[in-house]
Amino acid sequence: MFDFQTKIDNTAGPAGHLTADEFNVLAQEVENLVRRAGLPLSSSLTDVLQIAQAVAIAGRSAGIFIDGGAVNGIQLTPHAGANTFPLPPDFTGLNGNAVSFRPAFANTGAATIDLGMTAGGLLGPRPLVRPDGSALQAGDVAPGGYITAIYDASINKWRLAQLPLSLDSPVFSGDPQAPTAPVGDDDQSIANTQWVNAAIAAALAPIVAAIGDINTALGNKLDTVTTAPQSVASDVTFNGIVSHP
Repeated sequence: MFDFQTKIDNTAGPAGHLTADEFNVLAQEVENLVRRAGLPLSSSLTDVLQIAQAVAIAGRSAGIFIDGGAVNGIQLTPHAGANTFPLPPDFTGLNGNAVSFRPAFANTGAATIDLGMTAGGLLGPRPLVRPDGSALQAGDVAPGGYITAIYDASINKWRLAQLPLSLDSPVFSGDPQAPTAPVGDDDQSIANTQWVNAAIAAALAPIVAAIGDINTALGNKLDTVTTAPQSVASDVTFNGIVSHP
């Protein structure tokens, strides 16, 4: 943007006034803000909210990008390319900036992010690391939902905002997991379905054994008691334990 401070200081041109050319430059800057938000310019002098609308759109959409790269080489450009809100010309103004995107490929190891307005104007690849700065592991970035990375100038790398929760996590599947310790009478600790089923079987085992002893004492007058497989459906509450598939 043109430095209009000289006009305020009355050191150039008519004292305290903008020339037509200078005012046109200022108007063009404002129009570009509205146009890059995808809004048609209004022809009404009473429409005085378009700049506010453009700023709101910029705040919501300027951080959303498209991944047009390859495996382990993420290349991010805005949805509208060079016609949208411009990025800083280098990494000087990017510290703390976040980018959100849907990965085109799953990473197989170390990966980089290259950012720019267009594929021909990328700022240069920078390593992508885990939130704690440790090396990226295979599958940390995968197609599907959006992920977010934040540029950290102190290490000149992009940090994942958070790691995706894998469906292979023991919270959802795999070996039975003990729930967290109860905090109160209405606590609902988290355990997977397999753990809940194992807990049911363990609770029923002594009951079945006791009934068997009673049956023996009665001369086997009761019907034969056998252990039947026990299971629960997913997403149910059982004795304060919440099961997730």
